[in-house]
Amino acid sequence: MRRALDVTIAELAEEFHGIFSRETLARCVDESFMQLGGRPTIGPNFLPAIVDRFARERLWAVAQHEQRVEKAMPEVLST
Repeated sequence: MRRALDVTIAELAEEFHGIFSRETLARCVDESFMQLGGRPTIGPNFLPAIVDRFARERLWAVAQHEQRVEKAMPEVLST
């Protein structure tokens, strides 16, 4: 499992180069694993992929919220 998480961190380091430090990415991946890892409904074969996606979505949300990246599609606000 550690090897799979390290691969995820390496891939995220390329994707978020100049946006987040490698330490921030590692912390996010480890936190995502801890949040998802205890759920018995997730099979061990799928867990690395689920952790990867969860961490990636969290990082993009933070990057957009902190205006480190622009949103791919503009949002329409309605009243």
